[in-house]
Amino acid sequence: MVNPPIVPRGLYRTGDSNDAEVCVDFGNGQKILSYYSYWNASYLPYFSDLPEKNDYLKYKNVHVFKYNDILDYYNYIDMAKKSIIKAKKDLDERGPFLERLRDLDYDDYLSAVDVDVFEHRLKLRVDEYNTLKRYLNTHWNYAVFPNSDWKEGIYYVDPAEAKNLAIETLYIPEGGTLCPKAGVTEINWAVKNLKFGHNSTFDLSAPDVEPITPGDWSDLPPAPEGLPGLPGREGVKGRPGTPGVSLTLRGVENIGGGSLWIKTDGRPGGPGGRGGNGQAGGERERKLWGRRAQSGGQGGKGGQGGDGGWTSSINISFRTGDNPFRLLSEVTNPGTSNRPDIKESLIRIYGAPGRGGSGGSGGEPGKGSSTNIPGETGSSGAPGRAGSAVFSRDLGD
Repeated sequence: MVNPPIVPRGLYRTGDSNDAEVCVDFGNGQKILSYYSYWNASYLPYFSDLPEKNDYLKYKNVHVFKYNDILDYYNYIDMAKKSIIKAKKDLDERGPFLERLRDLDYDDYLSAVDVDVFEHRLKLRVDEYNTLKRYLNTHWNYAVFPNSDWKEGIYYVDPAEAKNLAIETLYIPEGGTLCPKAGVTEINWAVKNLKFGHNSTFDLSAPDVEPITPGDWSDLPPAPEGLPGLPGREGVKGRPGTPGVSLTLRGVENIGGGSLWIKTDGRPGGPGGRGGNGQAGGERERKLWGRRAQSGGQGGKGGQGGDGGWTSSINISFRTGDNPFRLLSEVTNPGTSNRPDIKESLIRIYGAPGRGGSGGSGGEPGKGSSTNIPGETGSSGAPGRAGSAVFSRDLGD
């Protein structure tokens, strides 16, 4: 597995050349510095070590650091401490001049850069030190997850985030929906606290993608002279529906908040393939007393529809017992589930398996000397089933 690139908190660059800019991202606002401003401020890491914008946005919440030896972590903290002491000393010495610098005309490039560097360097050093200190003192990747990128009340779990995260508090706000991006089939996290607001949703439903319909059979060549046509071939069985995304949460200690629906719908099966056309009957034999032209073959039966997708498999382990919060995984009729009634501070794991796919249409009868029979429509696929649900005591690593 390839590790993500180093992602210093709040910093990324817009290119490689001296014309590039550095963005200082504080979460609630951004500041753009030129390459020379960043260089003159003696920031760490060096400009060449900063991630580019796309990598920063992709991995900004993943605490991955550059050094492999634990001693290097502590050396890095010592370096951050010294930088903080120096910045605080600058603050004491230069504080009286801050307001004068602010009042200068911002056309004065050097003065503007001086203010930017002075204010941002101290904050970055403090954040850098605190982040590294927290990282060394806890095994959690996140204090709170998700902590950003909510779009219109929805957070999409990226494939890079779907596995091997250690989350101190998994929090879904009131009315918010946490759901996997397309391509995510499994979520596997260690979670200490599961918190949620009123009417929140963890939507594990399979992505809304229709299964591909099987292709048609090619027509058979006509039967030999004087022979009846063969029946068409039966259509191909439809593809099964996609199951709901499976969920594993390990080491849960606390659950609480408003009301959370963990939605587990599977998708419907795909339609069956069309039955093959019957073979055309043979023409009259071209000889004295030859057999007459024959009838064409019956059309092939349509393929059976694909089976519906299963609901999500759920596996939740608890530090304090086998199932101290008495969670259940419930299944309703095949189709699409609606939000169930949920009491205060409770979770309902509830979803619908996918319906079976429709049967394929029958094939056309083969041409021949008499009227022939088209193929039958295929049978529907079986509805999906309930995914497994396991609630157990977490025994630790």
